[in-house]
Amino acid sequence: MDIFGANNGGLKLATFDSSVLSNFYSSGVSLGQTLHAKKINEDILKAANNLDASVIPPWELPAVAPEDREEALQRIFSTGDLIDLNDPRIQGDGDNDNFKNLFALYTGLTRLRELVTFAETDAAATTYKDLLQSRMERYFEETKSFVGGLNFGTDANLLYGIRQTSMTSTLEFPKTESKVIPYHIGAVVSDVRDNAISGLAGTETFDITVTNSSGTTTVNIDLSAVSGTLNVDNIATHINDQMSAAGFVSSIKVKRHDEYAYGFEWSLNSAETLSFGNVGASEPAIYIAGKNNVGDSSSGFVKKLDSLTAASPTEVFRSEIDTTAADDARAVAVDSNGFVYTVGNTAGDMEGQANQASTDTYLRKLDAAGNLVWSRLLGAADQSAGFAVAVDGSDNVVVAGQVQGALTDAAYGGNYDSFVTKFNSSGVEQWTRQAAPYANDGALAVTADSSGNVFVAGYTQAAIDSSNTYAGGNDAFVTKLDSDGTLQWNTQFGDTGDDRATGVALDASGNVFVAAEHNGSAVVRKYTDGGSSATLAWEATAGSLNSGDTVAGLAVGSSGAVYLAGSTTNTAFNGTIAQAHAGGNDGYVTKITDNGGTATVDFTSYVGSAGTDSVAGIAVRANAGADEIYVTGATTGGIDGSTAALAQDYYAVKLDSAGSNAWTKQFRGSIAHSGNAVAFDVDGTDVLSRLGLPKGEVPIADPTELTGLTSVRAGQSFQIAVDGAVARTVTIESDDTLGFLAYKIKKILGQSGSVELKDGIDAKTMTIEAQNGGVIEIFAGPDGFDALPGLGLSAGTLHGPPADSEEEEAEDDTIFELGFVGEMDITDTTSATDVGVLIDNAIREIRDMFRFLSVGPEDERETGLQPVSAEDAEKLASMQAALSFVSSLAQQATATNTARLDGQTGANSSNLFNLVT
Repeated sequence: MDIFGANNGGLKLATFDSSVLSNFYSSGVSLGQTLHAKKINEDILKAANNLDASVIPPWELPAVAPEDREEALQRIFSTGDLIDLNDPRIQGDGDNDNFKNLFALYTGLTRLRELVTFAETDAAATTYKDLLQSRMERYFEETKSFVGGLNFGTDANLLYGIRQTSMTSTLEFPKTESKVIPYHIGAVVSDVRDNAISGLAGTETFDITVTNSSGTTTVNIDLSAVSGTLNVDNIATHINDQMSAAGFVSSIKVKRHDEYAYGFEWSLNSAETLSFGNVGASEPAIYIAGKNNVGDSSSGFVKKLDSLTAASPTEVFRSEIDTTAADDARAVAVDSNGFVYTVGNTAGDMEGQANQASTDTYLRKLDAAGNLVWSRLLGAADQSAGFAVAVDGSDNVVVAGQVQGALTDAAYGGNYDSFVTKFNSSGVEQWTRQAAPYANDGALAVTADSSGNVFVAGYTQAAIDSSNTYAGGNDAFVTKLDSDGTLQWNTQFGDTGDDRATGVALDASGNVFVAAEHNGSAVVRKYTDGGSSATLAWEATAGSLNSGDTVAGLAVGSSGAVYLAGSTTNTAFNGTIAQAHAGGNDGYVTKITDNGGTATVDFTSYVGSAGTDSVAGIAVRANAGADEIYVTGATTGGIDGSTAALAQDYYAVKLDSAGSNAWTKQFRGSIAHSGNAVAFDVDGTDVLSRLGLPKGEVPIADPTELTGLTSVRAGQSFQIAVDGAVARTVTIESDDTLGFLAYKIKKILGQSGSVELKDGIDAKTMTIEAQNGGVIEIFAGPDGFDALPGLGLSAGTLHGPPADSEEEEAEDDTIFELGFVGEMDITDTTSATDVGVLIDNAIREIRDMFRFLSVGPEDERETGLQPVSAEDAEKLASMQAALSFVSSLAQQATATNTARLDGQTGANSSNLFNLVT
């Protein structure tokens, strides 16, 4: 073992009297690691002639095994800090903090390695894998923080991860600020290529309006002119003939999705914009939002049904909302052009947008054929949940839900808050309101009127504002906002129990109807909207609620009819019983008639089977006294009169205006499903949706704003520091484009870095690169307002290579990398082995850095050595022999203790639970 001391940049041989080790021989080598190190440092090494103890690294000290298994486990499961600057193994004369910090890091990582080795090799580790994983993650966070705070001046740099010269966003952006896609792929319309497309009569017509530099031309498509069967090939041939005859380049072809799925694919000329419309006849359809309940692999979906006047509806499509993590679909709404909006929650990323927390709220827009138009993620630092969606008179989309953490810098409240966010039809956020009491609250339902006013219903565990009184438990509330999100009025009601408003709807006169679980009953309340205040007109009770019963929502029909829906075990709700309770838990629909200042409960119709049934969503077609009622939910029985579900099925049921069953459609499967919401569209199906084509313009231009392209939100920020200067803040503004963001970053980087926006085959990427020897540090923004995740970036440090190759080579020698990147897992032996390798590499890097700081770079060490005299060589040999002997004693002690531990495994394994708990 070579021992050298630093002396003004040169080298000196440390003289050592090997006789000082004699006391150590007799002291024993089983003092335990801490006492052993302390004895060597204080009693032995400091007594060595001319030896600088401050540069004796801890890895040169003989390692000693613990006395027994219990001592080993106590060390592994210790709750103290990993890195201890007061550890006696790193104490010297205190003159060199660089060495002290390195040695503290080394001893900490050796302790971390001990924990990982236990997880890798000890059978008992399996029982405590979650505790070990949690402890390891905390230790790595501590290590990252410690390394981030080290400063070795100009001598060297130590990186927690690996050296990076550049960072590329994980997101893909549109190739141009005004995206033009070369293809538009439609939905599946046929499962057999040669067969006629289902639902077409052959008399349908529609227009394709083409705009180019010469102007606008309308091409009429008449399916009666198609030659042969109305299959995908013959229809494509006819459309192309009409487009070509009009002098246009854009064309359509058959798209084979798989062996049993065919549709159309447009090849769009970049100089031409197409718009589809003038469809003629249409028919109603309903859309169901639901969830496949399979735990962490759960997924949401939207199902479309038409042929609603037939004995059984037709399934048109099912669009999966399937990310790489758990998600669902909670609500659904339709706009005036037939576009479908669904809202829910996801734990994954979605269409290139990064999830910002454990769960984010999503909003997706589909056309009537099931084609995805766009999607948006909305989240805070903790989690958010979208419960409701509505469309106003201008086809703006309003989302309501609950969030933990702030969505905007103007947000206030605390714990779980209600939120309302408005988007335009292109998916650009217009405003977000998060104004709530400090106690928990949540927005469970939302609707909007033709003027853009928004009405929100939910629950609160405190007074919603100073003008309302909190009764205790949960109270129900209703809030009106104007089209800009400004509060118009709040009203709150409840008793000492749990009350909540779960549905809100408007009639043609602007009256506000609220569904609620109130005072142990299912109720409907009518409020007269006075603009800046609300007046309660009446409250009607549908029936008493038993434990576990629910009120799911309500819908307004014609002639003052209001329909309440939910689930109950109460077999005797108010009004005439139109369909009897089937037993257990059934869904229900109760009709209440608004008489102006009073209300009448007309009938209750139960929806159930011999199993457990629920109604979770309701929609009504107001039809001049002949209302059509549609509900969805879940069943474990045969709600369609057939056999019971294999797991849990979802369904759709149509009731007539008297509450009688018109049809039932149960969707069966081997996994549990649930229907959560339903929406009705009077013009839901037409020739375009039958052909899998959208209404309106294609290609649909992406928004130019970052807040529309990504999940980043206005007011979020991050910081950049260049070459050790004060960090400067980059704040996202509502009208920032990708190009302007790059400009803002470039202004901060100056000559030390660059930002490149590079077009790929289908998308554009953004890369930040350090140059000219610059050091670029990227810091996360404030908690809850960090823009980095939404931009696909992360905190880190970039080191630019010097312009001069010789300087670059010299700089490479001064940068040391621990190599800890990404998430690490030790819950199985294979993963633990991989983590152990990373720690071993990091330990070697620390030792290399110590050698660099103490004796200089590798290529300079030999030139600085002075010839060693015979006398010094003899002393060195004596010292090395003595220390080798010490090491051999330590190894013998290790073997003895290991044998002792093996013999005590059974006796001490029972103590493991006490140690870790």
